[in-house]
Amino acid sequence: MIPRFKFVTTTTIFLCLLGCGTSASRYLTQREDFLLLDEPAGAIGVLELSETIEGEQDVVIVGQIGGVTDPWSPGLANFVMADPVAIIEGEGHPESCDCPFCKKTAEQAEGLALVEFLNKHGEVLRVDAQKLFDIEKDLMVVVRGRARMDDLGHLVVAARGLYVRR
Repeated sequence: MIPRFKFVTTTTIFLCLLGCGTSASRYLTQREDFLLLDEPAGAIGVLELSETIEGEQDVVIVGQIGGVTDPWSPGLANFVMADPVAIIEGEGHPESCDCPFCKKTAEQAEGLALVEFLNKHGEVLRVDAQKLFDIEKDLMVVVRGRARMDDLGHLVVAARGLYVRR
């Protein structure tokens, strides 16, 4: 009975480690697919892109993760980023601020972009962006990808690369 118990325990531990290793390996591979070692040149802000975009186009944009209370979608590799100028204009304003800047931002989502990391089938990766890239709110990032305005007038970027300014 003891040898069988040892076998079952050893097998269970091995399978758990194998599964955990596979998951960690998958994240590492996905991270390597997107994480950039060098900052891409020619980045523009989210506001500038929103004002000039025509159709769907390749872009390099810079922004800060955030601009909304919770920029993350649990279980999905995406986040909201805000234009650096919009962040500066909004600094020092509490979340319940009633000034014209805060009202306008809340109503129109101006200066915000949704950044999505897609798999080869065009679906958002099923892993938290925070875990995948070891990132957090308020980090400044540069994203290379394909941008478009959605039907509601929001800027959406299918990211091909992410550079984190640290």
